[in-house]
Amino acid sequence: MGSVVCQTDTGKQVKIGSGFKHKDRVNPPIVGSKITFKYYGFTNKGNFKYPVYLRVRVE
Repeated sequence: MGSVVCQTDTGKQVKIGSGFKHKDRVNPPIVGSKITFKYYGFTNKGNFKYPVYLRVRVE
């Protein structure tokens, strides 16, 4: 697994490729599941800067 393409609730797409543990790479989040990620501000174009995967959200 390389990275996952995610969509926020506002419709913005983000590619997340870091923060995954080995077990997450072997068994990645299911398509349509909600995840939590952190980021370090925004780029000049308004994209998330350095998004990092944290966990699958349980609701």
